[in-house]
Amino acid sequence: YGSWGSSSNHGDPLHVPIAWVILINLSIFCISTLITAHQFEHYPEGNFANFCRLCINALDCIFKLIYNLYHCRLNEIPTVVCAEDVDDEYTEQELQSMKLRPGIGKALEIEHHKSMRKTTLQIKAMKAAKTKQKAKTIDSSSKTSALR
Repeated sequence: YGSWGSSSNHGDPLHVPIAWVILINLSIFCISTLITAHQFEHYPEGNFANFCRLCINALDCIFKLIYNLYHCRLNEIPTVVCAEDVDDEYTEQELQSMKLRPGIGKALEIEHHKSMRKTTLQIKAMKAAKTKQKAKTIDSSSKTSALR
Protein backbone atom coordinates (compact mmCIF):
# COMPACT_ATOMS: atom_id res chain seq x y z
CA TYR A 1 0.00 0.00 0.00
CA GLY A 2 2.72 2.53 -0.73
CA SER A 3 5.18 4.11 1.62
CA TRP A 4 2.80 5.91 3.97
CA GLY A 5 3.86 4.10 7.10
CA SER A 6 7.41 3.36 6.14
CA SER A 7 10.30 5.10 7.78
CA SER A 8 12.41 5.32 4.65
CA ASN A 9 14.22 8.55 3.87
CA HIS A 10 12.47 10.54 1.09
CA GLY A 11 15.51 12.57 0.16
CA ASP A 12 17.65 15.31 1.50
CA PRO A 13 16.06 18.47 2.88
CA LEU A 14 15.91 21.43 0.55
CA HIS A 15 18.83 23.81 0.94
CA VAL A 16 18.09 27.44 0.06
CA PRO A 17 20.81 30.08 0.19
CA ILE A 18 20.20 32.57 3.00
CA ALA A 19 20.82 35.49 0.62
CA TRP A 20 17.78 34.46 -1.45
CA VAL A 21 15.62 34.19 1.65
CA ILE A 22 16.66 37.66 2.82
CA LEU A 23 16.18 39.12 -0.67
CA ILE A 24 12.69 37.66 -1.06
CA ASN A 25 11.63 38.78 2.43
CA LEU A 26 12.92 42.32 1.84
CA SER A 27 11.18 42.45 -1.54
CA ILE A 28 7.86 41.32 -0.07
CA PHE A 29 8.24 43.82 2.78
CA CYS A 30 8.98 46.72 0.40
CA ILE A 31 6.11 45.86 -1.92
CA SER A 32 3.64 45.50 0.95
CA THR A 33 4.84 48.81 2.43
CA LEU A 34 4.26 50.57 -0.90
CA ILE A 35 0.81 49.01 -1.26
CA THR A 36 -0.09 50.10 2.28
CA ALA A 37 1.11 53.66 1.62
CA HIS A 38 -0.87 53.79 -1.63
CA GLN A 39 -4.04 52.55 0.06
CA PHE A 40 -3.69 55.06 2.90
CA GLU A 41 -3.11 57.91 0.47
CA HIS A 42 -5.92 57.13 -1.96
CA TYR A 43 -8.47 55.47 0.34
CA PRO A 44 -7.86 56.84 3.86
CA GLU A 45 -11.23 55.60 5.13
CA GLY A 46 -11.25 52.34 3.19
CA ASN A 47 -11.34 48.82 4.59
CA PHE A 48 -7.60 48.32 4.08
CA ALA A 49 -6.70 51.44 6.05
CA ASN A 50 -9.20 50.64 8.78
CA PHE A 51 -7.80 47.10 9.09
CA CYS A 52 -4.26 48.52 9.37
CA ARG A 53 -5.38 50.92 12.09
CA LEU A 54 -7.09 48.06 13.92
CA CYS A 55 -3.92 45.93 13.77
CA ILE A 56 -1.74 48.80 14.95
CA ASN A 57 -4.06 49.60 17.87
CA ALA A 58 -4.33 45.91 18.84
CA LEU A 59 -0.55 45.47 18.77
CA ASP A 60 -0.13 48.68 20.76
CA CYS A 61 -2.57 47.42 23.39
CA ILE A 62 -0.83 44.03 23.60
CA PHE A 63 2.58 45.71 23.88
CA LYS A 64 1.39 48.00 26.68
CA LEU A 65 -0.22 45.07 28.47
CA ILE A 66 2.96 42.96 28.31
CA TYR A 67 5.10 45.96 29.28
CA ASN A 68 2.98 46.67 32.35
CA LEU A 69 2.93 43.00 33.34
CA TYR A 70 6.69 42.73 32.95
CA HIS A 71 7.30 45.80 35.12
CA CYS A 72 4.63 44.70 37.63
CA ARG A 73 2.50 47.79 37.06
CA LEU A 74 -0.72 45.92 37.65
CA ASN A 75 -2.69 49.06 38.55
CA GLU A 76 -2.19 50.44 35.00
CA ILE A 77 -3.56 47.38 33.19
CA PRO A 78 -7.24 48.45 33.36
CA THR A 79 -6.38 51.80 31.75
CA VAL A 80 -4.56 49.97 28.94
CA VAL A 81 -7.25 47.37 28.28
CA CYS A 82 -10.26 49.65 28.76
CA ALA A 83 -8.78 52.83 27.33
CA GLU A 84 -11.21 55.58 26.43
CA ASP A 85 -10.78 57.98 23.57
CA VAL A 86 -10.99 61.26 25.41
CA ASP A 87 -10.64 64.20 23.07
CA ASP A 88 -9.11 67.28 24.58
CA GLU A 89 -12.09 69.55 24.26
CA TYR A 90 -11.43 73.20 24.82
CA THR A 91 -13.66 75.65 26.59
CA GLU A 92 -15.16 78.54 24.66
CA GLN A 93 -12.76 80.96 26.32
CA GLU A 94 -9.74 78.83 25.35
CA LEU A 95 -10.95 78.61 21.77
CA GLN A 96 -11.34 82.40 21.54
CA SER A 97 -7.93 83.05 23.06
CA MET A 98 -6.16 80.73 20.62
CA LYS A 99 -4.36 82.47 17.81
CA LEU A 100 -3.35 81.00 14.48
CA ARG A 101 0.26 81.02 13.45
CA PRO A 102 1.16 83.85 11.10
CA GLY A 103 0.13 83.04 7.54
CA ILE A 104 -2.14 80.12 8.40
CA GLY A 105 -5.31 82.15 7.91
CA LYS A 106 -4.18 83.24 4.46
CA ALA A 107 -3.17 79.68 3.53
CA LEU A 108 -6.55 78.34 4.67
CA GLU A 109 -8.34 81.00 2.64
CA ILE A 110 -6.32 80.15 -0.48
CA GLU A 111 -7.02 76.42 -0.08
CA HIS A 112 -10.71 77.18 0.43
CA HIS A 113 -10.83 79.20 -2.79
CA LYS A 114 -9.01 76.43 -4.68
CA SER A 115 -11.47 73.80 -3.52
CA MET A 116 -14.43 76.06 -4.30
CA ARG A 117 -13.09 76.66 -7.83
CA LYS A 118 -12.56 72.94 -8.34
CA THR A 119 -16.06 72.15 -7.08
CA THR A 120 -17.57 74.83 -9.31
CA LEU A 121 -15.77 73.42 -12.35
CA GLN A 122 -16.97 69.91 -11.53
CA ILE A 123 -20.56 71.12 -11.17
CA LYS A 124 -20.34 72.98 -14.49
CA ALA A 125 -18.93 69.88 -16.18
CA MET A 126 -21.75 67.75 -14.77
CA LYS A 127 -24.37 70.25 -15.94
CA ALA A 128 -22.79 70.41 -19.40
CA ALA A 129 -22.78 66.62 -19.64
CA LYS A 130 -26.41 66.49 -18.52
CA THR A 131 -27.41 69.16 -21.07
CA LYS A 132 -25.51 67.33 -23.78
CA GLN A 133 -27.26 64.08 -22.84
CA LYS A 134 -30.68 65.79 -22.98
CA ALA A 135 -29.88 67.32 -26.37
CA LYS A 136 -28.76 63.94 -27.64
CA THR A 137 -31.99 62.25 -26.50
CA ILE A 138 -34.08 65.06 -28.05
CA ASP A 139 -32.17 64.73 -31.36
CA SER A 140 -32.61 60.97 -31.42
CA SER A 141 -36.35 61.25 -30.64
CA SER A 142 -36.83 63.88 -33.36
CA LYS A 143 -35.01 61.69 -35.89
CA THR A 144 -37.19 58.69 -35.06
CA SER A 145 -40.35 60.80 -35.38
CA ALA A 146 -39.12 62.18 -38.75
CA LEU A 147 -38.61 58.63 -40.03
CA ARG A 148 -42.23 57.74 -39.32
